[in-house]
Amino acid sequence: MPVLNYYPYFRGRQYDLIALREAVESGDLSPHLIPILEPVKDSSGLLKTVRAFIKRDHPIAIIVNPQVSRYLFTTKKRFPLTPLMDQSQVIPTAILTPQFVPDLLRHSPRQSTMMLVDSARALRVAQEHNYLALADQIIIPPEARIRRSIQQPKIRLVDHFPLRDHTSDYAELADEFFSDDLTFAEMMGYTGFSDYSIMGHHYFERGHASRAIALHIVYAHPDGGTRIHHFVSDSNATFTNPKQKFFEALAKLSQWDAKQATINQTKPLQTLLAYQDSHKFPGLGTVKKLMIEHQLIIFSRLLDQSKSH
Repeated sequence: MPVLNYYPYFRGRQYDLIALREAVESGDLSPHLIPILEPVKDSSGLLKTVRAFIKRDHPIAIIVNPQVSRYLFTTKKRFPLTPLMDQSQVIPTAILTPQFVPDLLRHSPRQSTMMLVDSARALRVAQEHNYLALADQIIIPPEARIRRSIQQPKIRLVDHFPLRDHTSDYAELADEFFSDDLTFAEMMGYTGFSDYSIMGHHYFERGHASRAIALHIVYAHPDGGTRIHHFVSDSNATFTNPKQKFFEALAKLSQWDAKQATINQTKPLQTLLAYQDSHKFPGLGTVKKLMIEHQLIIFSRLLDQSKSH
């Protein structure tokens, strides 16, 4: 039975890029885990990340027409990706918009291509102009009407991350279902599955202040699939003292981690827990990076397990 590919979707925020770069350089990523990267900023980190995947001969999909920032409109880029876009490891991927033109998916014969069709309206446009034929795989939302209308290989894109109004609200349901895509995507006729990791599909140029700090840890559940546990700080009356709040959440994570199976033990998670001994607050960017790396490794292990069965 062929193994499905997993396509976690990332915007190119600094901590996203560092997490991806460190994960691929560590050698811990499954060959069936292929990130989709939507650039949001012209940065050296973006260039270094794509180069790291090419160097490791690991595929990475690049959105050629980013929609959530002004990156596409930065005409003179200091760190252009253009010289790397014809490498065999790069999968040019386009979001189907009213401004789409076929030239966006120009590629070399050794490359595959993908297209994101995120609504029934976009699908009608694609069918009218025969745009679907330009891509080897089509990324779609979990809508039966769209799935039935596309004959090409399909990737199911779902936002699994549970969004709350306030960070402190995660304490109300500290442990919840995350994903069973690896089990059910093939049964539903997909060739791959995609999500927004633990960041969610909402994109903000800048973070916003929060009274609470939460650590979001994805883990493999013995009954199959994955769940996510939220470890939330306690002293959340004011916006002050993020260091104290971090260690409150970390203490809860440490107690939980001691009971976890080997599959859920990762280097990024141990790095996060080690801050309890050093009593150093690494900053929220580093915390997010480590949580992302952990999630990527958990999914890599599950993908490799499914390959061996």
